[in-house]
Amino acid sequence: MKREFRVLHYLKRLDILLTLYQDVWIPPIVLDELEANYPQFRNIISNQFPFLKERSPSDLALVTTLRQSLDPGESAAIALAIELHADILLMDEIDGRAIAKQRGLKTIGALGVLIQARQNGLIGPLRPLLDELENQLKFFMSQTLKELVLKSVGE
Repeated sequence: MKREFRVLHYLKRLDILLTLYQDVWIPPIVLDELEANYPQFRNIISNQFPFLKERSPSDLALVTTLRQSLDPGESAAIALAIELHADILLMDEIDGRAIAKQRGLKTIGALGVLIQARQNGLIGPLRPLLDELENQLKFFMSQTLKELVLKSVGE
């Protein structure tokens, strides 16, 4: 979850999540991890983006089990998504996505969110945003993936 929020925060487009998903639940550990790089992130979202809601998963045994393979944020996010019967889980990390899918969760990453935002007319052309993410945020994507993303939105 960290990368998706980092990307949308950098682009100053966390509002996209409200339009696409209405409520977004974030485990406290993910907010802690985000605040390590973005001080006051928790305060920013609570004041400007109240639809982003903080909640801990209650199944700590599941979190512990997931921690054998994943980092704390991914583990908590998957456990919370299962608990809430979430429609979709925001996650870019490949290991986390694989485990989430094994547990019956649908996942989407930062690029998927941007594709949906573009398809829904929430943002303009993707190419400049992708270039900015690569050059300024050091967001890695292969050239093949970049072209697939752009093709998916007709660019």
